[in-house]
Amino acid sequence: MGLPEVSHHDATTIADDPDCELFDWEAFQTNGLLWAVNRHVLHPRGLAMAVMFDEDTNELVGWQIHRADDGLWRYGEQADELGRARFQGFLNYLETRVF
Repeated sequence: MGLPEVSHHDATTIADDPDCELFDWEAFQTNGLLWAVNRHVLHPRGLAMAVMFDEDTNELVGWQIHRADDGLWRYGEQADELGRARFQGFLNYLETRVF
């Protein structure tokens, strides 16, 4: 079963928008977005997304979806609190931006 087709904005138009900030995959991880996707979308389904970086260059190699053996993914309490704080901080930052 393949993925459904979706429509996309013209990437050139988005890239040329001076009000649209470009974030890299490291920011996806450090700003709590990876936490949010995992915690709210994937973990309830027994899945988790892992983002892989090259150890030498710190460039994104790719990402994987893992399935929990027992069907449950859970962050430890400290990791959950840190992810939530990072994500909330990022949302607060976005709310201050004028788009």
